[in-house]
Amino acid sequence: MNTLFWILIGAFIGWNFPQPWWAKFIQEKATAMLKEKLHN
Repeated sequence: MNTLFWILIGAFIGWNFPQPWWAKFIQEKATAMLKEKLHN
């Protein structure tokens, strides 16, 4: 869980900079997971 937290922090920081395609993919996955968690 702690690892996921730091990945999300890195993603939030990364959103301010140009991203490779895989970062975009991970970002979309992370936001989708976050939305699911918030709705439950």
